[in-house]
Amino acid sequence: MSALKELKSNELEVLAYASMMDFCKGYGCMFEKNFSCSRVGSEQVGGAKLKQEFNGIIAVNHIAYAGAGTGTFMIIFDRASLFSLGGITVMLPLPRLRDDCKNGNEKDAVALSDAVGEVGNLLAGSFNKILRDGCPAVEGLGTDVTLRLRLPVSVGKVGLNLDPAVTTYNVFTYQLQISGLDPFCLKVVFPEIPA
Repeated sequence: MSALKELKSNELEVLAYASMMDFCKGYGCMFEKNFSCSRVGSEQVGGAKLKQEFNGIIAVNHIAYAGAGTGTFMIIFDRASLFSLGGITVMLPLPRLRDDCKNGNEKDAVALSDAVGEVGNLLAGSFNKILRDGCPAVEGLGTDVTLRLRLPVSVGKVGLNLDPAVTTYNVFTYQLQISGLDPFCLKVVFPEIPA
């Protein structure tokens, strides 16, 4: 079994994309929505840039892993993704979702905390499955891999709680499209772990 930190950035990106596709398929079926996901980009950034980018209303899903090494990674929802996914999960009407994506405040975001936690659990399940089993292009890490979403999920004007020992992060950006809503992005953020 390989450790997660032994994966190359491009292998990690392939596994993350397969995980996002698995999540979209499952979430779309569950909520009977036309749902698609596309890669927008990948980059390596420092903690200061991450903090600068995510300084408004956000949700931060910290996912702890074990069995393939130990550590955490994050799936960050910006305002639009927080209100879109959270609102669909609690079945808010589309006009309300569109308005919240543009005008929702911190109180509105915090009201969706449980829904965002449920979405985080679904994401953790998809990542757990793909990291364990792999996908056609990259071998999985084996059956000992376990992922767990840290609850409660941080929602609102919250910090990222970055590890000061980590200087660089692999950031994979995915654009999601749900019928009736504007596209929105999620960022999957893995720490660059020194060998």
